[in-house]
Amino acid sequence: MKKGLFSILAGALLVVGCQNYDDQFSNIESQITALASQVAGLSQVQADLTKLGNTVSSLQTSVSETIDTALADGLADIDDAVDELEAATNAAASADAAASVAARSATASTAAASAAASAAASSAAGAAD
Repeated sequence: MKKGLFSILAGALLVVGCQNYDDQFSNIESQITALASQVAGLSQVQADLTKLGNTVSSLQTSVSETIDTALADGLADIDDAVDELEAATNAAASADAAASVAARSATASTAAASAAASAAASSAAGAAD
């Protein structure tokens, strides 16, 4: 009888024990499936991040080249404007110098004419005496 009771008890434990493991295996399998889908999602996110990084790098290069070109064009325009201003300044300085020389010439001519007139008057006065 003890053997019979012991076999019934062992059979019951075996059925209950196996059933409990089946539930645990089912739970573990569902967790593994959920983790696998998360890993697949993370792999997609990683691929998207890589593509985004490449796009950002491409945009940085493009923007850098555009800025460099714009700066070079702007500096060339500034250099041209500086050259034009220097030429205008030199022309104005030359015109001022020419006007100054002309004014000095006119003053010198007037002084020479006055001196000549004074000399002629002195000569005329000396001849009249």
